[in-house]
Amino acid sequence: MSIESSFSRLESVLAENACTRRRAASLRQRAACAIDRTVVACQLGSLTHHASRWTRLARVAVGSSETMPKPGDAALRERARAVIRAGTLPTQAGDHTRGRRGNGARCALCGEVISREQTDIEIEFAYDGASPHVELLHLHVRCCSAWESERLKVEPAG
Repeated sequence: MSIESSFSRLESVLAENACTRRRAASLRQRAACAIDRTVVACQLGSLTHHASRWTRLARVAVGSSETMPKPGDAALRERARAVIRAGTLPTQAGDHTRGRRGNGARCALCGEVISREQTDIEIEFAYDGASPHVELLHLHVRCCSAWESERLKVEPAG
């Protein structure tokens, strides 16, 4: 391989790399603009009844429920630890997880009603054995986040 062909190949690779970096930067900028538009729409309340699941999650993230604790709230994480230790919430991951519009179910962590304006995270646990059954847990997005962050850290009671 000659030096000229090596330089030619190097220039070609650098040009491809630069094009890829520009494309990635463009995609990141478009994603950031889409997120900004969703947040603004959430703050203005201009969402339609048929808003997507991601838009509803963004609405929760920007604070559709002022009474709910923030994701980093130590009190919510402490509550998650206490509920896990008591055995009310499991430490294993669910078999199926779905996010949908709230339907009035009570949150398994905080006990508050999950309204239609909030996203209900429904986690399904299937149990085998002598009495096979399926258990459904309903959680707010923030409560689910607290449970997820604490479930592997806490040893259950018993």
